[in-house]
Amino acid sequence: MFQNLVQELMHSVYEQFEKITFSKWRQIRGYVADDLTNTTPGYGFVSNFRNDRHYNRHYLMDVIMDKPHLRDEFVIVLAHDGVPLFNLGRMWSWLVEYTDFLLKFMVAFAVGAGSPSRGTEVTCIQIRNTAS
Repeated sequence: MFQNLVQELMHSVYEQFEKITFSKWRQIRGYVADDLTNTTPGYGFVSNFRNDRHYNRHYLMDVIMDKPHLRDEFVIVLAHDGVPLFNLGRMWSWLVEYTDFLLKFMVAFAVGAGSPSRGTEVTCIQIRNTAS
């Protein structure tokens, strides 16, 4: 029974992931670099220079602007200089969907990862070194 519940939760999370990423997600090829010996305050694997090739902060906007049906949904009009005026209502509803996905993802991760539950870098926004 518990196994079926976990499978249903994972299936739901995957379907919601496909929806919020517009079925346009990308895999990270290669490896994610980390330096476990780096004790500098503020360091975390997301700021490791070797991971820059995995990170594009404009990826979602690139996908929206490249797909006409998404552009029609999320952009009200393009100004004469090409700057988009976004549909803030639709952006807000997408953000709510994304937040709901993150909640389900964290529950699925905690339930399906085995015990004990740990606060890993996957389930939190950022883990960084602190000064103390």
